[in-house]
Amino acid sequence: MKTLALVLAAAALAAGCDVFDDDDDDDDDDDFDGDVVVGTNRWGAALAGVEGFETVTADVVVEQTFDENVFVATITLRGDAPGEVRPWHVHAGTCEGGGEIIGHLESYPAITVSRAGTASTVAHVGVPLDPGAEYHADVHLAPDQLPVLVGCGDLIIR
Repeated sequence: MKTLALVLAAAALAAGCDVFDDDDDDDDDDDFDGDVVVGTNRWGAALAGVEGFETVTADVVVEQTFDENVFVATITLRGDAPGEVRPWHVHAGTCEGGGEIIGHLESYPAITVSRAGTASTVAHVGVPLDPGAEYHADVHLAPDQLPVLVGCGDLIIR
């Protein structure tokens, strides 16, 4: 992680940003003040199928560039029934506690499962995420059955 911070700091310096200055803590380690304005927050989740859908798994990656009011979520689903159309969303809170969908339903294209039982899609959601908040991603049974879940996974910031 320190290497990434140094790479980001070097990029910021090349762009003319001042990131190496006094960090105001009087400990003579003024090498890096942490004020890098470029970069990305990244969350990840491994979704597990709920009862009745134990063969379904999915990986979700959510990325948000610092200072942007949009995040990009990518889902890759495996082990599902061919031809199924599954809505999916990022929600506030955890799988156990539930929570509201983040952004608009239209921002999340439904997943259409291939003959191989796999699917992948990307959502561009015009809402900023709070790195200190909890989020989860879930896959629903069908567009007209949103309360019924196929799988869920808590997003962990990386």
